[in-house]
Amino acid sequence: MYLHVGFQRTSTSKHQRDLFLHHKDIAYFGKPYKPPVLLDLVYRIAGSDSSLYDLDAIRAAMIQVVEEMGGVSGRVPLISDESMLGYRCVDTPVFCRRLIDLFGDPKIIIVVRRQDELLLSWLFHEIRKPNEKPLQENLDLLVEEAHTHKSLLHHLDYGAVCRTFAECVGNENLLVIPYELFKHDPNTYARELSKFMGIDREETLERLSDGRIRNARQPENKVAYFDFKQRYLANWGKGRFGRNVDLVLSKLFLLTGVNTRHVRDIETRARAFCRERYAHSNRAFSDDFGLDLKSFGYPGL
Repeated sequence: MYLHVGFQRTSTSKHQRDLFLHHKDIAYFGKPYKPPVLLDLVYRIAGSDSSLYDLDAIRAAMIQVVEEMGGVSGRVPLISDESMLGYRCVDTPVFCRRLIDLFGDPKIIIVVRRQDELLLSWLFHEIRKPNEKPLQENLDLLVEEAHTHKSLLHHLDYGAVCRTFAECVGNENLLVIPYELFKHDPNTYARELSKFMGIDREETLERLSDGRIRNARQPENKVAYFDFKQRYLANWGKGRFGRNVDLVLSKLFLLTGVNTRHVRDIETRARAFCRERYAHSNRAFSDDFGLDLKSFGYPGL
């Protein structure tokens, strides 16, 4: 079994819906889930504590799902869900042991992204959700909890996370690949991914090149508007009427520059935090996994 486990904000939706779901060489069982039971199974594997984790029951249910979906038929079996790695999940070594118990020899794919860009993309995406905290409040909370396993920032120490997977499943069973390679050199990205999975490279490149990247980072004016809305008008403007007003007002924010300075201040603070926190670990991570992260501007490199 191949498992594409994260990280968030690395075009996982693009991979899942355009590549994994349709590639002729892949038997895909991941998100978006066709049998709803798969969502529960992934939660049981990645998110449940030991009292809810039943290895035999999960294995039996997984086998049944694979059979009901037509089996593997010589294709590469794959599960993809970015929520399998991070602050919503069990401890990473526990997760690794579960994967080995379930699949014997799992192959792990981890897509990383420079921490400051990922953090900003996450903040800018979350701000549009109903009842989300304003930017400043959300960033303050993340920084406050940065040293606990409940924080997104804790899990962006890529070196520690990826070394844990390498120690558990072996370097030959782990692919760590930068999101920036997908953005700037899709041909090389498709080649590395296809080589690791044993799938057709040309089709991989074609499917990754089709269409737009889903859940793209929001432009500054929209972020500024939704942050303003969360701070002062959080309960206003529901339904289609609200969406139309959001569209008009976000364009107004673009034309006038209202509140964009606040967004830039948040961005400056987020980048400074990432430089301070990840500089040392990024240097070790780049060396340990032979990744040219300096050319992509990772904090501290």
